[in-house]
Amino acid sequence: MTIGWQFQASSLDKQIVLSSTDIRWEPTGMWEATLCFFHDFLELSDSTCVELAIRFASLTVDDYGCGFFMHRNRGPIHYVLGMGYEAVQYPNDRTYDESANISSWSYARDLRLARPWLRDVYPFNFLGPKLAAMPVEGMPLVEWLRADPSRGIVEPFPCEREPNVVLWKPPIEQVPALRERLYKAGLVWHREYYVDHLDGKAPPFVPKDPPPEIMQAAFYVGRDPKLTR
Repeated sequence: MTIGWQFQASSLDKQIVLSSTDIRWEPTGMWEATLCFFHDFLELSDSTCVELAIRFASLTVDDYGCGFFMHRNRGPIHYVLGMGYEAVQYPNDRTYDESANISSWSYARDLRLARPWLRDVYPFNFLGPKLAAMPVEGMPLVEWLRADPSRGIVEPFPCEREPNVVLWKPPIEQVPALRERLYKAGLVWHREYYVDHLDGKAPPFVPKDPPPEIMQAAFYVGRDPKLTR
């Protein structure tokens, strides 16, 4: 069920302790770990929340992880779970395509096993070896990112589950343009991939041209590029 924000906030513990013993693993198959902060309720600064989230990532990431900021009324936890709820039910300004795209990430889990994907471009992107090696314009993603300083900072990220994770932090103002470019390279998830491969087969993704509206940098003009929608 959907739990109201007020109830959820009242049930949070302001004391946060993170250690490897707090994380439980599934022995087989895909798994996901989620951490969500409401910094105003916890009376923590943005920077402290980021530090804690990065510590959480160091305990959990192997293939892929991300850190993002979102308005509370758009449902950060629902986004992670892949619940692309519509504005008629929950007040927000997402388009239908945005909402459906959020949902498709969740219900296409089996199909996503066939190849690595970026779900989106976030302020913090934790890339495992398979994703870092995906091709972009004739070179591996991690090399493509490092080839141009305007694409952000890429640095080794010590992680308990996978020693070869890198952390990519793009310039916030460049996020919309990077999203569009990496979609065109076939790396950013869009629900078209699920719709086009309902038979369960997973050939390379051929992005449509022009890109869907939500993949175009112009769609985010006037919106804060730091915030995930």
